[in-house]
Amino acid sequence: LDGVVSKRLQNIAVGALAHMLSQSIGETRILVVETLGDSNSDEAIEPLVSQLGDGQVKVRRMATIALGRLKRPGAIEALIQALEDRDRGVRTFAWRALRTITGQRFPDQADAWRRWFASEK
Repeated sequence: LDGVVSKRLQNIAVGALAHMLSQSIGETRILVVETLGDSNSDEAIEPLVSQLGDGQVKVRRMATIALGRLKRPGAIEALIQALEDRDRGVRTFAWRALRTITGQRFPDQADAWRRWFASEK
């Protein structure tokens, strides 16, 4: 029973954090993204992926780091896309996250990762 309650509370907390993303700016937004990465919840993937398109480089960087910390395969496709971000830091963090999640050691080029991901489906 404790596990069920704990999971339910975790989902509520992640939902509240996801809602905060739409309400927060600056450093607060970055902190919320970081906290979602520490949540160990599948429910955090979607709100974090949505931040990969944010206008602030710091938010996009933290989102890639947070997705890597979650270590969820559901983030792979979005992280591959992030390998084409205009910011070098975002690309580097996305590459590191992909290596962490998949255990693969491809170069930091989206095409190589896309070929591998397509073969895994």
